[in-house]
Amino acid sequence: MPTSTCIICGKEFTPRNHCVTCGAEACKMIRKSQVMTARWVNRRNMKTCDICGREFQCPPSDNTVTCSPECHSEKFRLQALALRPKNTKRCVCCGREFADSPSNKRVTCRRKECTTWAHRKSANPDYEAMMRGIAASPLLQPDERHVNARDWSLLAPDGTLYQFRNLRHFIRQHPGLFTAEELQLSGRHNPGPLASFALGKLRPGVMNQVESWHGWKWAYGHHSPNSNNTCD
Repeated sequence: MPTSTCIICGKEFTPRNHCVTCGAEACKMIRKSQVMTARWVNRRNMKTCDICGREFQCPPSDNTVTCSPECHSEKFRLQALALRPKNTKRCVCCGREFADSPSNKRVTCRRKECTTWAHRKSANPDYEAMMRGIAASPLLQPDERHVNARDWSLLAPDGTLYQFRNLRHFIRQHPGLFTAEELQLSGRHNPGPLASFALGKLRPGVMNQVESWHGWKWAYGHHSPNSNNTCD
């Protein structure tokens, strides 16, 4: 009959039901102690994943709290969300609430128009009073009364003569004479329709004067042009 060797005392014995000891009481007690110790060690090295709740093996000295890279990414995402500022402020320009750290001195909601308003107000504390004065002054209205308005005389592509004062006001009053692309805003410091900058180059005496633009020409003989270089 086949024999086995006791893993405790080394004595040979006839195996019974996958036994690994010879059956001696001392060997059985030692083996039982070994099994219990192994189970305790394995249990001590088990942790529960913070995300999915699954148990995984990990040394007690390891700070790992997740069982897989996917759970680790989710744990990192949740931690990042928890660190976001929970304090809310109210925009001084539009009144909209926005999230921001209490220690941050931001007073606007980060929208472009609100940020621009805040910058102008900080640079000029009397900005609102200035804007009220501009709105009330006849010389600063966006029409023929504007202080920088000039007389213009232009020939349209179809030969029609247009004589007017203030180029940008004329473009606003006659949008049907121009395409959507020609009416797009252009310019950085004083934005206006692209047509106003292009037609301004037709005026005699301006820098980089051109003879025509998209069929528009200066109407010589119908107007005594002013030498001022403004496009209004």
